[in-house]
Amino acid sequence: MYYPIVPQQIPQTRRSEVNEKILFCIDTNNNSLTNEIIFNCYTGLGGLHGLKQDDYDNYRDYSEAKKEVEIGQFFTPHNICRQMVELISPDPTEVVLDMCCGMGNFFNYLPNLYNAFGFDIDGQAVKVAKTLYPQANLEIRDIRQYDSTMSFDYLLGNPPFNLDFNGDSSQFFYLNKAFWVLKPGGIMLVIVPASFLQSEFWEKTKVSSINRDFSFIGQTLLPSDSFSSIGVQSFNTKVMAFMRYSDSITMRPYKAEEFISMDEMKSRISAAKEIRQKLRIQLMRELKNRGLVDERFEYKVKKYLYELKTHPHLKVHYPKALALVTKYHNQKPPSDCNSEEYKNWQYSKLTPAKILPILKRYIVNQYVVPRKEIALVKTGYSFKLKGYAPGMLRDIDKKRTSINDLIMNYDTLPLVPEMTPKLRGQYRQAEKYIARRRREYAQQNQPFSEMECDRKLVSYISKLTFNNKQGRPVKFTKLQRHDMNWIFQKRYALLNWQQGSGKTAVAYNFGKLQLLRKVVKNTIILAPPNAINMTWVPFMEVNHEKYQLITSPGQLADVQPGEFLLVPLSILAKLKRELKRFIKMRSRKLCLLFDESDEITNPSSIRTKLTLDIFRRLHTKLLDTGTTTRNNIGELYSQIELLYNNSVNMMCDCSYVYLENKDKEIVCRNIATTEYHRPFPPKGGNYLFKSCFCPAKASVFGIEKHNQDVYNQDDLFRLIDKTILTRKFRDFAGDKYTIHNHTVTPSESEKAVYLKIMEEFFSICYLYFSSTGDTRKESSLQIVRQIMLLIRSCSIPHLMPGYVGDEYPRKAEYIAGMIKNIPGKVAVGCTSIDSKNVYEEHIREQFPDRPLFIIQGDINFKKRINIIEEFQATKNGILISTQQSLKSSTNIPLCNDVIIESLQWNIPNMEQYYFRFIRLDCEEHTHVHFVTYEDSIEQNLMALVLTKERLNEFIKTGEVKEESKIYEEFDISPDIIETLLHREKDDKGRFHISWGYQHVS
Repeated sequence: MYYPIVPQQIPQTRRSEVNEKILFCIDTNNNSLTNEIIFNCYTGLGGLHGLKQDDYDNYRDYSEAKKEVEIGQFFTPHNICRQMVELISPDPTEVVLDMCCGMGNFFNYLPNLYNAFGFDIDGQAVKVAKTLYPQANLEIRDIRQYDSTMSFDYLLGNPPFNLDFNGDSSQFFYLNKAFWVLKPGGIMLVIVPASFLQSEFWEKTKVSSINRDFSFIGQTLLPSDSFSSIGVQSFNTKVMAFMRYSDSITMRPYKAEEFISMDEMKSRISAAKEIRQKLRIQLMRELKNRGLVDERFEYKVKKYLYELKTHPHLKVHYPKALALVTKYHNQKPPSDCNSEEYKNWQYSKLTPAKILPILKRYIVNQYVVPRKEIALVKTGYSFKLKGYAPGMLRDIDKKRTSINDLIMNYDTLPLVPEMTPKLRGQYRQAEKYIARRRREYAQQNQPFSEMECDRKLVSYISKLTFNNKQGRPVKFTKLQRHDMNWIFQKRYALLNWQQGSGKTAVAYNFGKLQLLRKVVKNTIILAPPNAINMTWVPFMEVNHEKYQLITSPGQLADVQPGEFLLVPLSILAKLKRELKRFIKMRSRKLCLLFDESDEITNPSSIRTKLTLDIFRRLHTKLLDTGTTTRNNIGELYSQIELLYNNSVNMMCDCSYVYLENKDKEIVCRNIATTEYHRPFPPKGGNYLFKSCFCPAKASVFGIEKHNQDVYNQDDLFRLIDKTILTRKFRDFAGDKYTIHNHTVTPSESEKAVYLKIMEEFFSICYLYFSSTGDTRKESSLQIVRQIMLLIRSCSIPHLMPGYVGDEYPRKAEYIAGMIKNIPGKVAVGCTSIDSKNVYEEHIREQFPDRPLFIIQGDINFKKRINIIEEFQATKNGILISTQQSLKSSTNIPLCNDVIIESLQWNIPNMEQYYFRFIRLDCEEHTHVHFVTYEDSIEQNLMALVLTKERLNEFIKTGEVKEESKIYEEFDISPDIIETLLHREKDDKGRFHISWGYQHVS
């Protein structure tokens, strides 16, 4: 400690006067005030704004004005600084940084001031700090403009609170900056408001960023009056401790609710220091690797400058090159620049990536003869004029035209004043290219409903066969051949045939045709792991096709032209780099077959982003799925974007967009001129698509509101009609299955459990859910949790606390009775492991003489196939599984009765399960049984899934099917609307669920 702490009682009204006197003495070299007095009496700008709230229209304006005057400066009290330095106890050889150091209060307790570094935006505070700690390395600098060439062992700080730094809070900006200045494994202690990162739920993105960059050590609350000496009587703050990311350290995630004492904090920091000591060699090596880029840059610069200096042809460039390198090394941001000016400087400053190409160009172009000419060149998305000498394009207004505009005849090629023979040839080539693209657009833009069969394809398709699982050759049906003719005429299409209709064989032959035409070099089959292992691998084997199952990046190097590549969707992240390289080496001349393309209905998921990033520019693409949408029409967008890559094939032709206002009402707006008659853009295209066609979604409480309506129906159907070919299973096979709806009357005990959840949820919530510790999060989860309990009570009410009654629920007894009356094989699909366990136990007791088979998600693919084969070989076996474990690419055609024990949120998800038992080659009729409790939330779910089913009808026909027809197909009474549950608010403002028109006795 260099100066002792002597508490001073300086009145708030005299703080400014004392500060000015101290600064005057420093400026005039007046030694009347000792450094000890300066240390204890200087208090900075915090709390000295001199503003009155009454002078402002609202508190926000008053608060912003205060921040502008104080610049967030509140010096850390001396006793807290001492505690924080004691927590880290740095060695004299270790380097410490204090960003936003103020008057340098932390430096008073450091063992070696020569290894202390700090800066602050307030020149007066830095002046005081230099007076107190002349050996320290101090400078005036804005943290937003700080770029350090050093790395530090420790960072101590008290950043300004809640200022806006480039769109982030000043505290979060401070932590991001800390990552770049700390050494790997470096330790940071920082004081922040107690509200900073207080919720992992509401601040998920920021917490994820912190977890990526730092390992959490701990946090401790400070007394609320810690800053009372500078006029802040009560403000909750905390000290947070982090260790910077290192490859050698096991990262510990941030825990918002975890607070510890100062003693525990010291213990944890000591443990972190021990880890640094043990790993010091690895950490030093990692730090050295961070500087390799600069070393390589300096080596290349020296090499290039030597070439320029010694070569006779290049000497003329040496002075320019040397000046450029010197400018790079000496560049600094403008003094006293604001944030915007600093941003502009950052954008325009010299970097190694800018300098090296210039130096290399001097050497590479030494024998290039300058040419004074203009050329028409094609870029990725446009044609542009390129001048090969300075000033050649000065008098030309239009220098570039988008290829999309040329295809659509919205624009023409840019023109030059004088045509040369070479230019005429370039324009002829460009016009041929545009004409070809227009022909392709016309073909792709043709609606399926208006297409005619290609006679050459008719002959080709009529000869096609494929081998089924038994190895027997199978021919396509007449309707299948008809649709294949249409699909095979296009480069991009989405085959939306319902499950069991033969999509796999059609997709395979589409890819095979592209290889035969030699327009692609390979065909990539992208699908979920279930589909790859249980459908595509057996299909390729039984049809004797050459293929490679890609499970590691190295396998792509061995792929031969003409082979099929089977790529599981789940490992795209691992394969991304090598796949992109493989696609580039094949000049993007590849065919993509994406099986179960509904896996990318969520545009914000990592799976969707990876799929688009890797495959969007392939030459030919066919997507196939039985469920293009699960919940709303907006889920089509990612699949259409993958097909068309935001080209002219997906134009936004809507004159109006529809938005949901604060009152949840749909309002109409004219579309922006920059979006009208333009392709949906890569950035924001999903939002624009939803605004055009589906601004709202149906919820479990919103069935009676017609918010599943499709807007701009004609425009949407034009896009769908040229892209998606939809068929129902019945179109191919007729009535091979029937849906039966069974309602079960709950027992009195089950009603009691159900009503208790509805009416006394707030008193029993803690029995089922642990508190998150976040009031806002708890409030938002109340209704969701209540719905979850209501659904659970419709499946396994006897396992819920408070149930007093029979050993098994009525529904389980009812299903057991159904199985008793079914002499053949039967399958029961559950939605949870708990319900699967209940039915396994109950049915094993009821039918000890019948073979019982169990499948759930943790059973591997090979074992699932063996279980299914054993089940199909029985006469009266019973298969119990979770619906999710048999949701795709598994065929069980020999079972004719399927029981849906509990509902999922949409028909497509349930179809993925029960269509495993309904196939085109089934010889017998299949019965699908939905079993639900009457007067329960299952009625809401049923109404919800049927409302969503109307979307699938729209995709097929362009017309919205009447609800009564949907209900008839699924054996449901239209009276269901009158038995719905509603969400209501009570007198205390809390949401709860109440009955609609139904009555429960």
